[in-house]
Amino acid sequence: MPTASYQDLLGQLTEAGDTPVPARSTSLAKPTGPVQRKHVMQCVLLAVVLAGPAAALFYYSHWILGGIFGLLAVLMLVAAFNKDLWVAACPYCSAIFRPTAGLKPGAEGKSFQCQECFEYSVLEGGRVKPHDPKALSEVPTFKSPVFKEGVWPKGCVACGAMPTRLDEIKTRSVNYGMLAFGRIWVTSGKASGIPYCDKHKDALDLKFDQQKRMWLEWCSLQMMRRYLAVNRKLGKQPAGRKFL
Repeated sequence: MPTASYQDLLGQLTEAGDTPVPARSTSLAKPTGPVQRKHVMQCVLLAVVLAGPAAALFYYSHWILGGIFGLLAVLMLVAAFNKDLWVAACPYCSAIFRPTAGLKPGAEGKSFQCQECFEYSVLEGGRVKPHDPKALSEVPTFKSPVFKEGVWPKGCVACGAMPTRLDEIKTRSVNYGMLAFGRIWVTSGKASGIPYCDKHKDALDLKFDQQKRMWLEWCSLQMMRRYLAVNRKLGKQPAGRKFL
């Protein structure tokens, strides 16, 4: 089977412009109603899930691992009924930030990511406002999901200039959590066709979260937003988990 040329791959890149940034901001509030109930139920459920392995590990005399799982279960119960939690609506999609996002009056200047639309906001003057859409970071910081059969915007992922090469990044994660039961989980993934200009490299990273979902980390918030916009427009879905 013939290998695709650079020009063929370059033709697969999609033109993408900057999406609008809302002018509105939202205020902090205490979680109530369905938001509070969902938070409590999730924390309690996770505590129960962690308590199971803790009991099994204690039964087989694995005291250290059992203690770790047991402590995590207790921490989840404490978090379920923590009174020092705040929420706010996302300025982009109006979804409510999770109570565990870290929003609070003393978090001035910190950025927060919406788990629904993946847009970034910042807390300023006691209100949640859209993040500077042209923000840059020296190291990959801004997170976006990896889309299944996703496409890249036609521009360097660091600066938006016309790309001159297409790179690939790979990652793998080893989970030793089940080592006591003779099992190790290895998760791997890659992202290819990443457009770069001659001036930039290593402006993008690929990582897994605790749920083994793949995430891209960007230096340029502007290019991350273009990547999100073009894949949403094409109806792409975030990639699932892959175990090897």
